[in-house]
Amino acid sequence: MKKYMILLSAVLFISCDKGFYEERYIINNCNEKIKVTITMWNNSEHNFSVDENSEFMWFQGKAGYGVSPHSKITKEYMTNIIITKGNKISKIDYIDVNKWTIIKISDGVYKSYLFVNPEDFE
Repeated sequence: MKKYMILLSAVLFISCDKGFYEERYIINNCNEKIKVTITMWNNSEHNFSVDENSEFMWFQGKAGYGVSPHSKITKEYMTNIIITKGNKISKIDYIDVNKWTIIKISDGVYKSYLFVNPEDFE
């Protein structure tokens, strides 16, 4: 009986967790187009370009249960981010959560921004 009560409590706790909605952006502050490859935990890739001095939303949707946007910017979730500008590859570790700006818009709604700057390619 004790096992069933623990199981029931866990189910009720998890079912009340709404998770969160998130939008993730790459902001290109460079004066030329950049190319971005993001490899995810399951080896799927997001490949896209971001025009000079513009932004690109590469993810929009429900992002998880019982976690925060900070926990989605880890090497366990995104295994690699490669950003190139022309023939230069940035050596910045963009998976470092400190490189991202995460803004809480309202309860359960976040926007995450990664700023790519010209000095990233020096």
